[in-house]
Amino acid sequence: STWGGSGSVRCGMQQDADSLEGSDGTDYGLEDEDELQRILGEEEEIERILAEMKVTEEERELTMDDVFYKIGSFGKFQLQLTFLLSLTFGLLPAMSAFLPLFTAPALPELSCSSLTNLTQTITTTNITECAPHTWAFTNPFTITAEFELVEDRYWMIPMLTSSYFGGFAFGAIIFGWMSDTIGRYDTIMFTAVMNVVTNVVSITCFSYWIFLGVRVLYGIANGGLMLSSYTLMFEMWGIRERNNTSPLIHMSYAVGVLLTSALASFIPQWRVLVVIESIIQLGCCVWLSRLLVESPRWLMIQQRITEATATLRKISVSNGTQLPRNFPPRTSTKEKGVFVCANIALIKRFLALVVVWFVVVLGFHGLNFGVAKIVINDDVYINTAILAVMDVIAHILCFIFVRWSRRNTCVGFLLMSCASLFASSVTVSDEKLRLAFLCLAKVGVAGALNVIFLFTAEIFPTSTRNASLGVCAAASRLGAIVAPLISGSLGRVPFSRLSSFPPLHTTHIA
Repeated sequence: STWGGSGSVRCGMQQDADSLEGSDGTDYGLEDEDELQRILGEEEEIERILAEMKVTEEERELTMDDVFYKIGSFGKFQLQLTFLLSLTFGLLPAMSAFLPLFTAPALPELSCSSLTNLTQTITTTNITECAPHTWAFTNPFTITAEFELVEDRYWMIPMLTSSYFGGFAFGAIIFGWMSDTIGRYDTIMFTAVMNVVTNVVSITCFSYWIFLGVRVLYGIANGGLMLSSYTLMFEMWGIRERNNTSPLIHMSYAVGVLLTSALASFIPQWRVLVVIESIIQLGCCVWLSRLLVESPRWLMIQQRITEATATLRKISVSNGTQLPRNFPPRTSTKEKGVFVCANIALIKRFLALVVVWFVVVLGFHGLNFGVAKIVINDDVYINTAILAVMDVIAHILCFIFVRWSRRNTCVGFLLMSCASLFASSVTVSDEKLRLAFLCLAKVGVAGALNVIFLFTAEIFPTSTRNASLGVCAAASRLGAIVAPLISGSLGRVPFSRLSSFPPLHTTHIA
């Protein structure tokens, strides 16, 4: 402002240059030319200083999103971290949730003497066809066989899955709050180690009730690990990259289901499957200890500027970029201590999200545990793999539609699932058509679950993001707890008849 801008400087220089010549155009010699060069050099220096002043002013107005844009909003570091955390977010929880589906069959294959002919040995899944005290399991290495979960102990089978999801709900709330309090890094590392320990302990269990208790602890650890992993990934991405990366990491859950189905079809021993899962978890723990960093956004909210700067510098070095000058950026001091109850609009959204999370997860796991038993010749491995492929299709559709609108995309997926479930309930006679509708319904609920994760993380501030996400996830796990109980009690009754109406209520979201 002192110089009146570069235009004024340039005008003044031109006047000085003109003054070096007389009115008749006479050249006053070499000294005057040197003076002209000196003046022109000063002009360039002044323009350079003004340009630096302008850049500095811009950098003083940086936000955390601007910083990530400059150092790489999805560079090499974020790519490695996203791949690693997608294992703890999707693959490992999927293996944990679906393991009882394959290793604790509700209708195990039995070898026994026929009830009508004691001299005849038959193989059946219906224990009522067997003569009393003559039956034996054809595969003695399943959880059902080891703990003899048949006849009056049949109800204990769905309890294995429901207890896991009950622990998951508790862990989502406790570790959601802990993640916002002590940080994402410490919460992820603690729950990752807890995962390994509880999984290894489960291998040594020879009592059903001890095994059930370990499953609860395992669910608690998975609840904290899954949500904290997603929150850290979300806070490491730039705004533009969330549309692509969020659907991508949800595919890891489908990959986990496919991997578990493939392993279980070739390995009948449930303890061997748990050992394989434990080895994968241990490898993730080692990798996490080497690569994992604390969320810079969370550090800034906590006013831990030095640690945030060191973390961002590490990210920039890995991405081959430089941290902007005059860091740290502006941060909202008002964000610290913001709670959901401080805003009426946020309360309405929060309550709507709780309902939607419950409905979506009820349908998601209801289809997983129910449909896997009722279509395609009762082949649970093929059925589960088909449903996992439907998840992949749903996530691909999210790539296309989620950038258009989070709310409308979620509502669209839910309406599609609602219509498909209703159609499947009235086409029981046509097995192929019924399967097509059920698969379409699975695409709908999987897509809705994908979008609702991203939408929930975006509307809550950094200081309460993981706690709010944890409460919503805990509400959803109530649906996950109910789903296997309904599926186990109804046998071959289609789960779709019970869940065709709830998604209509989700239009009140946001």
